[in-house]
Amino acid sequence: MMAASNYSPSYARAILAGTDNAERIKPARQSRPSVVTSADLALMDRELQDIRKQLAAVEASYGRDMLDLVVAARYVSQLLGNQKIARYLDDNHPEIIREFCIIVAATLREPALPTDI
Repeated sequence: MMAASNYSPSYARAILAGTDNAERIKPARQSRPSVVTSADLALMDRELQDIRKQLAAVEASYGRDMLDLVVAARYVSQLLGNQKIARYLDDNHPEIIREFCIIVAATLREPALPTDI
């Protein structure tokens, strides 16, 4: 590239960006700070309010969803504690009992698989 004086635009921009102003023949132009208009501020304010409303809705539903999950996991845990039910699931639906155990263990932080299956 250097021998043929054939530089790609991206390579030239990289060299220019890495060169200090004191080493340049023509110093870099001073960039003007971007101007934020009142319309931009109003738009950002509306978007922020929308995001806050969405966050409040998610927080409200998260609590209900978590309560439902814990109640369901406790119920499944008690079902798995019943030896007859656990044995039936293990014999006939091993994939279901495996998933139930994973859900209970992750939700309630206790072992879910009965030991006497």
